[in-house]
Amino acid sequence: MSRYFEAPGGLRIQPVDVVPGSPHWIFVRMIAPDVQPGEVWYLVTRRGAAVGRLPGYYQLHELTDLLETLGLSLADLRETGGGAETGTA
Repeated sequence: MSRYFEAPGGLRIQPVDVVPGSPHWIFVRMIAPDVQPGEVWYLVTRRGAAVGRLPGYYQLHELTDLLETLGLSLADLRETGGGAETGTA
């Protein structure tokens, strides 16, 4: 399972590597035709549906703006999924 973050209200934020030929590449190019391979974007969903613009992909600065409009910040995110580490300080 991929690493992702959860926020209050059922938000799920998944960092994705934009790689040519992947579904992420296709969707991100709809938003930003000049995207470069290897860039990290964030797929934001709430209960499986895109949040904000469709298809729900954001760069980091756009993600922080989106969270702010929802009354949240990056500090409200909890890491979960395959990359989460538990019990560490």
